[in-house]
Amino acid sequence: MTLVIPALQRIQHQFGYLKPEALQEFSRESGVPLYRLHAVASFYPLFQLTPPKPVTLRICRDMACHLAGSEEMIRELENMSEHVAVQGVSCLGRCDRAPAACVAVTGAEHESYYLRRDAAGLKQIAADWLRGEPPVADRDSDQPFSPMTVAVDPYVGEMPSYSAVRSALTLRDRAVESAVKSLSEKKGWQQDKLEQFREGAVGMKSEGIIPSEVAAAVRAWKTETDWATGEELGGWSDALFRELKEADLRGMGGAGIPATQKWRDVRDALRGACMSQRDQRGFIVVNGDESEPGTFKDRELLLRTPHLIVEGVILAGLMTEATEGFIFIRHEYPEQIAACRAEILRAEQMGFCGENASHLGRPFPLSVFVSPGGYICGEQSALIEAMSD
Repeated sequence: MTLVIPALQRIQHQFGYLKPEALQEFSRESGVPLYRLHAVASFYPLFQLTPPKPVTLRICRDMACHLAGSEEMIRELENMSEHVAVQGVSCLGRCDRAPAACVAVTGAEHESYYLRRDAAGLKQIAADWLRGEPPVADRDSDQPFSPMTVAVDPYVGEMPSYSAVRSALTLRDRAVESAVKSLSEKKGWQQDKLEQFREGAVGMKSEGIIPSEVAAAVRAWKTETDWATGEELGGWSDALFRELKEADLRGMGGAGIPATQKWRDVRDALRGACMSQRDQRGFIVVNGDESEPGTFKDRELLLRTPHLIVEGVILAGLMTEATEGFIFIRHEYPEQIAACRAEILRAEQMGFCGENASHLGRPFPLSVFVSPGGYICGEQSALIEAMSD
């Protein structure tokens, strides 16, 4: 993962656009060619290469908002003021509250959203922003919602405790101890070697030189080969994969691919890398871009139940042996971004993720990646490409 998109986002937040001098400075410091920065910036709709007007009013023109009269509103407002830019944009993720609009001003932490407003109302909102008296925005968290309707949340009415992760850790740790016992009894290993194996088996980074015999044992454990086959040893996660399959958890992007298949693919790829002693980094990425008009289920899950998202990433990381997790969220969801970041911080404090994830026994950094915009980022390969820019 590179730092290009987050860096461009910081520059635009500071100056309101991608100021040439700031781009040149970042290019010198990072070593990323200036032409590469311009290629990325010109592709994603979030970025602006020229100074914007003091206030930018963006009005959704996709189907739900179009049917609610947004096209007529854009035409009526586009020449309202020389200090206000009026733009028609793609889905803002509030199709259930059409027409949706947002205001962007230089220096603001994020865009402010205004829902179900008519042209006169939006004109007044823009005028208020120009005067430096921004009206209260419409927040997703203020909309009617009943937690009892979220049937997927097992923590309704109680503090999320990451029980699924705890159960997975119990299985893993039991299997590790079985392996330690086997190595002690069959190979006569002493405590120092056994501790080195234990740390390697859970994925803890080694600070010293690991004996080749220990490294081979860890490799057998991680790939479920040689002496470490079976659910009581290296195949400890198979029981969880069966539960996942029985639950019929699937992706909701249209293809309906079983989560079991996706997670096994990651685990198998990492096992292959381990066997050939290649780069063994692995990533869990949640696709929260959700730019499809009429689709806003992720908006509510990310906002109302961020603990489920975070726990799911950690659980997937455990079962696949992945080394890092990301939650990719569209920039039009500022409340959802904040909710997930707050939950990640709570999970770190509990020891379930981060560089010092004490419960996991190994590092597992988890962060939110803010999308630079663009409908195409909802497709998985484009999403990964955006994170790699």
